[in-house]
Amino acid sequence: SVMVHDIYPDVLTRLAGVPEQHPIVHLWRWLNRLAYERAEVVMTLGEHMAATLAKQFNPARTLAGAIKVIYPWADTEAIRPIPKAENPFAQQYGQVDKLTVMYSGNMGLGHDIETMLAAAVQLQSIPDIHFMFIGAGPKWQVVADTIREQKLSNVTLLPWQPEHMLPYTLATADIALVSLEPEMASLAIPSKAFSSLAAGTPIMVICSEKSELTDIVMRTNCGWLVSENSAEKICNILISMSKRNDILDKIKINSRNASEKLGSRNNSMIIVNILKYLMVSYYL
Repeated sequence: SVMVHDIYPDVLTRLAGVPEQHPIVHLWRWLNRLAYERAEVVMTLGEHMAATLAKQFNPARTLAGAIKVIYPWADTEAIRPIPKAENPFAQQYGQVDKLTVMYSGNMGLGHDIETMLAAAVQLQSIPDIHFMFIGAGPKWQVVADTIREQKLSNVTLLPWQPEHMLPYTLATADIALVSLEPEMASLAIPSKAFSSLAAGTPIMVICSEKSELTDIVMRTNCGWLVSENSAEKICNILISMSKRNDILDKIKINSRNASEKLGSRNNSMIIVNILKYLMVSYYL
């Protein structure tokens, strides 16, 4: 069984500029095709990724006969909505009475952190809206420099938090920011989005291309879609949500429901167990 989390060598050809004609790319694709078509089942994280993979080998040659989709899962028992008044992390950082906008995870070169910071700069005069950046990566310093240069009091920057604090950090957010490069739209899925949804946190997806996350947001009404370099649109949404708690509360319910339906550990295990049963039945 093969589980594909990120599709290579496509990531290299789209993001790193490695030419498609490069001998290593040809060799890599040949080895992929060989491995995939000899597998009993090939699995991946979403329908868009499955469609990309299906162009690179013949899924009918596998025992399963098709690529199986298993969404990134979150432990919806451990990660769940927690009222801010009962959340020690929200209390510690003074977020109980604020609209908390959070980016939590790797701050890599492929993440549009700059647009998020541009929105924070524009909203620094509105004290009820607060941005939190939690994690690490090459752009951590970009956030730190912007806070210092712009004297931003509406932004909190923190390193990775202890694992036992994850349910509290995620539940502190009223809106979670998720960035996806257009070139990666059909090659990967930010699994952090499903953890935020489990906490009942709507997601704001910053990406100009259709992807698995954009489809989920549109289908379940669990957030908003924003193109790159659209700081003004982010600001308009945040200002609107800070004034309409009733609408935001409905979207939070949709977010939790989407997590339980699409990205819960139990649902993923059901699919895995079905695949196990099919394999055992075949060999018996």
